[in-house]
Amino acid sequence: MKIKYLLIILIVLSMTHCTTKQSTNESLKEIYFDYDSIDEQVINNAQDEISSDYNKTDNSGKKQGLWIEKYGLIRIERYYKDGICSGVYKQFNSDGDLLVLGEYTNDKMSGIWYYYNYGQLWITFEDFAENYDTITSEGNKERYVPDYKCYSKAYYSNGNLKDEGWLLWNEGDSPVSDFSVEYGTWKYYNEKGELVKTKEYKP
Repeated sequence: MKIKYLLIILIVLSMTHCTTKQSTNESLKEIYFDYDSIDEQVINNAQDEISSDYNKTDNSGKKQGLWIEKYGLIRIERYYKDGICSGVYKQFNSDGDLLVLGEYTNDKMSGIWYYYNYGQLWITFEDFAENYDTITSEGNKERYVPDYKCYSKAYYSNGNLKDEGWLLWNEGDSPVSDFSVEYGTWKYYNEKGELVKTKEYKP
């Protein structure tokens, strides 16, 4: 069990996880998120709240387009298509600093998710997929299959890689949750970026 993530992000993600379970055949990545052409200012700054072109629903009550919501000191910006969370996801603190940048596709985390700590890249998650590997619970020692997996990379403040490996977690949790579990081979580096240790997390 890996407990190294900010509690506030864990709380907010558990509150704001997209739970609408609908399906669509439309490709939404091209509609909402073009990493190559998106402006840096759009990525790193909160939307201008003077605009009223957000938090819209269609005639059937389904969320459409940009939605901006606040949870305590945290501000969430995300996109919907026919009530399904799909497109850019951004999270800011009360000072407007970017905390999280990612993407949902049909209500699932996709692409690369970036997490920041005081303006510095802290951790990334990528290669999101359903999980079929069975592991043993640390608590009751029973065997179970976590729902999802992704590849995690953590970074030092100087930008060098700190550690990397696979994380497994269940529906309702997230990669940043304390309930995520390391799996397989993990690599650990010193601040110079040199590999210093590998550890095998067995099922």
